[in-house]
Amino acid sequence: MKPKTITLAILTPRLVAVCCVGVLVCLAVLYMYFLSMSVVHVVMRKELHQERRAVESEIAQLEASYIEAQHKVSEKIAMSESLSETSEKIFVERIAPSLVLRTAN
Repeated sequence: MKPKTITLAILTPRLVAVCCVGVLVCLAVLYMYFLSMSVVHVVMRKELHQERRAVESEIAQLEASYIEAQHKVSEKIAMSESLSETSEKIFVERIAPSLVLRTAN
C-alpha cells in the first residue's frame, strides 16, 4: 500500500505542474489569437473607411452630373416652349390663411 501512496504523492505535484503549463500555453495561444484579431479588425476598419470615402466621392460626382443634366433639360424645355427671361419683377399678394372655407354669396 505504501508504494501506491508514494507514487500518488509524486504524481500529484507533477500533474499540477503539467496542468499549470498547459493552462499557461493555452493563455499564450489565446493572447496571440486575440492580438492578431485586433490587428485584423483595425486594418479592416481602415479599408472600410477608405471605401466609404470613395463611395461618397462617387456619389458627389454623380449628384453634380445629375444637377448639370437637369439644368440642361430645363433649358431645353424652356427654349422649346418659347419662354424667355424677364427683368420685370412681379409681386403676388397672399391672403391670410383661414381654417374655414369661404364660399361666395
